[in-house]
Amino acid sequence: MKSPFAAAIIITVLTIVSGTIHGRMTLRWGQRPDVIGAGKRLKALPDSVGAWKAVADIPLADPVVKMLQCAGHVNRTYKNSETGDRVAVAVLLGPSGPMAVHTPEVCYSARDYRTSQGRVRWGFDCANGDQAEFWDVRLKANDLSGMPLRVLYGWTRDGNWHASQSPRFEFAGSPFLYKLQLAGPPPTDGDDRDVCEEFLAEFLPQLKQHMLGLKQP
Repeated sequence: MKSPFAAAIIITVLTIVSGTIHGRMTLRWGQRPDVIGAGKRLKALPDSVGAWKAVADIPLADPVVKMLQCAGHVNRTYKNSETGDRVAVAVLLGPSGPMAVHTPEVCYSARDYRTSQGRVRWGFDCANGDQAEFWDVRLKANDLSGMPLRVLYGWTRDGNWHASQSPRFEFAGSPFLYKLQLAGPPPTDGDDRDVCEEFLAEFLPQLKQHMLGLKQP
């Protein structure tokens, strides 16, 4: 028969391990030093990206930062000085759980928009060789005078952006995660320009320079 002392040791070890994992996931001991550094680096992202200039920089409200457990974020509106086009972009850094569950379909539906086209995967190859894939959602304003909106969003832990079907499961092993959400005008019939793609082509390489690879615990 197995010694009761051996069984007690096994139970104790399992309790310590599970408690440590839970503590890391809930930030019981605060943010990790490398994550704090990554958050500061993200906040230093320049407000000028090619022809795009930041015209508004709106920090997230403290209750939102607390809910998402953000270690760093950027929430800006950029305007193209040549075309006048505008986009709104938010980049968040935090634990994979909160970063994965809050999607724009939920956020915008609770405001003044409704979904006009379910999400589809959309992506392109960046000039620096990175892969970028995002969920593409089309929204229509509840007010008839409102403009249609296109929202792109995705996640990364290595600089390559992914449109994950189940981010909570795919990134479950990553205690921290970057999330990007971009809102801008959708392409129009007869116009070959894609405003969101034009912005991302300039923005993503610049953003990567202000992201840090986070070591897994």
